[in-house]
Amino acid sequence: MRRVLDGFSAHETHRDLPTILAGQLRRAGLQLLRQRPVPILNTSFSETHLSYWLTKVIPGYVTVAEPWARKKRTPGPQNLRS
Repeated sequence: MRRVLDGFSAHETHRDLPTILAGQLRRAGLQLLRQRPVPILNTSFSETHLSYWLTKVIPGYVTVAEPWARKKRTPGPQNLRS
């Protein structure tokens, strides 16, 4: 998992932006009305859900794949490991 996160972080322009944005906006004279997280929980796996598309995007950032990950598989809950 560390390799995935490290590979993905190379494409982040500002990793800490969500944590500092409110302060930066206030210093610029703007007033933040509200800030809230939006949790996402997909109870199914299809092309209409964010989790499906994340499984398509994230592998492109992995530079070294484990042998089990090299074979082409259809992403889905049956391929998840805990």
